[in-house]
Parts: sequence; structure tokens; C-alpha cells
Amino acid sequence: MPAPGSQYSYMLEYWEVVSYIVPDNVLRRILVFSGMNEPVRLPFRPEEPRYILSQVSRQWRDGVQSTTSFWDHIYLTPVLPQHSSTLLGHFFRCLLRSGNNALSLNFHMITGGWSFSIVNWIIKPNAERIKSLTCLLYGQDIETFLNIQEGRFRVLEAQWLNFTVFCSLPHIRQVTLHILNGLHPFDLRLPWRQLTALDMGTTAMPPDVFIKIIGEARSSLRDAFFQIRFHKPACPGLRLAPREITLKKLETLRFRLIYPTQDPRLFALLRFPNLRDLYIEMHDVFQDWDMEMYTGILRRSTKSLRYLQLSDFSQQGSNMPPPNRRHRDTSYHELERFFTVVRNINFLHLPLSVHIHASTMEKLATGELLPRLTTLELGSINGKDVLSMVKRRNEAVLSHSLAPGPSSSTCTYLSFLYLVIPRSSCRPEEKRDFDKEVEVLRSLGVVCRIEPTDGLPLEMGREREAKVVHI
Repeated sequence: MPAPGSQYSYMLEYWEVVSYIVPDNVLRRILVFSGMNEPVRLPFRPEEPRYILSQVSRQWRDGVQSTTSFWDHIYLTPVLPQHSSTLLGHFFRCLLRSGNNALSLNFHMITGGWSFSIVNWIIKPNAERIKSLTCLLYGQDIETFLNIQEGRFRVLEAQWLNFTVFCSLPHIRQVTLHILNGLHPFDLRLPWRQLTALDMGTTAMPPDVFIKIIGEARSSLRDAFFQIRFHKPACPGLRLAPREITLKKLETLRFRLIYPTQDPRLFALLRFPNLRDLYIEMHDVFQDWDMEMYTGILRRSTKSLRYLQLSDFSQQGSNMPPPNRRHRDTSYHELERFFTVVRNINFLHLPLSVHIHASTMEKLATGELLPRLTTLELGSINGKDVLSMVKRRNEAVLSHSLAPGPSSSTCTYLSFLYLVIPRSSCRPEEKRDFDKEVEVLRSLGVVCRIEPTDGLPLEMGREREAKVVHI
């Protein structure tokens, strides 16, 4: 209690007077703009806005405590085990003040923290009110959570859990799923048939499990990310797969493929007639890129596909080089057949190991191949052939556009080039001529990014951020 006559006492007296002349609706707006819509962090700390403003006066305290929306987003932080009862007491106080509002709960816990079960004490008793849940489960809590009766989470819209199972969730559309303990995805009993976005990019699965998942989600899925691990001998489950699987609504697909050359049968089964964006990342110690292997996926997407990114990746991390593997030269026939299948794309990213032959480069320059291409990202031994191709292609487009009468050109202007070249091709005696050619392209309005490399794979593609809800 502040001493009478002290500065703090005068401040309280001043606020007491002010509070009497502030209408309740005005006070409510003041509280809203004072950070009260931020999650309430437990246990309470002196800097918590709700605690500070409750000290102003009785009216302010009542206003803070009676506004249910100030208490329905709760963030529990780690505490020592001996303080667990205090944390629970603060949680139940927030629960009471939140009325019947739907709850957003976030539990930030480390192993050896709280001395109580968050599933038994917090999640299960309030399952019907939880609309957003973010937590990490371990130990007995995992099994307890997996056995929660279906239908309990009636208003759940978003979750982020490492191990989870939910049934009868009418609002769930987007899921990011991380399975780190070998659990079969179907053991989670997710509502696959209503999902529009599914991210399982960190969960390696065999081809037959992937087939089952997309078989369930085929009617609704629009955005997907899968990691598939192929084995030899080939996966026996593929023999039981249907002859064709079509996902009519799928628009964006990202594959992370591990050893795909061991069993390429999968790609002949898939049909995506409305696919617009395709990302394929490959890790294979057995063979280099085989472009023919992916034409089965792309043949039915010729009219719709606009964005194509092919990249190497390493299981050891994004900054590691690709695995040593048997080199395979991509023939110009193979590459040109592939380009013909994807002729309508605007964006193309090629891995460094795919070499474009001179005859193919000529067809790119004339627009016979990839006539709608506007962005190209690739590697080249010296880079001059790529610069020459872009220059000739763009000059031809400009000459057609400036000619009198209607333009007969069906080729688009290539406006962005990202070129990776070996450092050995950047010797001082060659660099001057190379830089001149780059400046010529820039004068034509081409955005050029030239990057030397020691042979490490560079992720040149500009990934689009996936807008998914985490589970």
C-alpha cells in the first residue's frame, strides 16, 4: 500500500477520479487498445497489461476481469515443477473469466517441466471449447491424447501437435503434419476427405501410404506437400493401387523424393489436370535426373501448369551438397520431349546437373520450346550460351512487337534470368566479356542474377510460402 502523500498515492487518487467520469463503453475501448487482445501469459507477471491496468481503480479492475475476450487466448510458459500448482491456479482463473468463449491454447513446455498432465488437467476438460491448440506432447500424454473420444473438439479450427488424432472435425481444411515416431498417418484418423491443404513434407512415407492418402483426399485437395521414400525391392503395395489416380482440384504440389529411380511406377498412376505449380526435390544416390520419369505426371497438366521447379536436396540439410551418384547425361531428345510436355510454363528452375544442349538452346531462342517462359533459373558450364539465347529470344520478341501490323510472334519476353556458373569459368581474362553480355541483357530490361558456385546445389527457386494451418 503506498504511503499517504506519496507520488504513487497521488497517481492512484488521480486515476480514481478519472475513472468515475469515464463511461463504460469508452473504458472498454481504452482497454482494447492497451494490448489486452494479446495472449495472456501465465503465470502472471508484473508486466502483464491486465495486471497493470487492474491496479488503476476498482472500475478498471472490474472492466478488465469482466471482459471475457481478454481471457480466452492463453499462453502457458515453463515453470519449475514446484510452481505447477500456481500455474494451474492462474489458468483456472483465466478459464472462469473467459466465460463460454472458444479458447486458443498454447503450451510452451520443456521435458521435466510441469508436474501435471496437460491432457488430463487442461485439454480434455475443455475440449469442447478449444478452437486453436498448439502444444508438444510426450510420454504418457501422447497415448492419453490419442485415446480422446472422437467428436470432443467440436469447434476446433487449428492445431499444431507432433502426435495427434481427431475425428469429426467439420471446420478442418488445412493441416501440417509432423510424424516423428513412425506412427502410421491413418492411425490419426484425420478427416482426409475434407482437407484442402496438406503438408507432410517432413514425414517420409512409402509409395503405398502416399497412394492411400491421396486416394482419400482426391476430391478436396488443392495444395499438397509430400515426402516419399522409394525402396528396392519395389513396394508391393503399388500392385494393388488403381490404374489411375486423378486429383481434379489440386493446383499446387510439392514432392520431396528419396531414391525415386528405384521404383518409378508411381508417376504413371498420377493425374493432376488442373495443376499450376509443381516443385520436385530429389535425393538419389543411384542415378541422376531422369526427365522421362516425370512426364507421366505432367502430360495431363500441359494446359494448366505455369510454375515448375526441379531441385536437388540433401537429407543432411539444405546447405549440404547432393549425394554422390552415377552421372547420367540427359539427351537433347529427352529434354526436348520434356519441354514439349510443359510448353505453357512461365517459370522454370532446373537442377545444376541437367545440361541444355546447343540444339535445344536454339529452340528456346526461337520460341519453338517453352514459348511462354518469362523466368529461367539454371546452371551452365560457361553461361555464355544461356546469355546468347536470352538475348536472341528477346530481340526477336522486340522486333515482332515493333513491326507494323498485328504481331505474329507467339513467344514471350524472358524478363528474369538466374544463372549459376562454376567459379572456374570466372577467370579474369574471361570475366570482362561475360560482364559485357550481362550488361547488354540488362539494357534490354532483363533482371540478371549471376552466381558462381563450387558445385554445391543452390536453391535458386523462390518458394511460395505455404498458407496452411499447423496440426
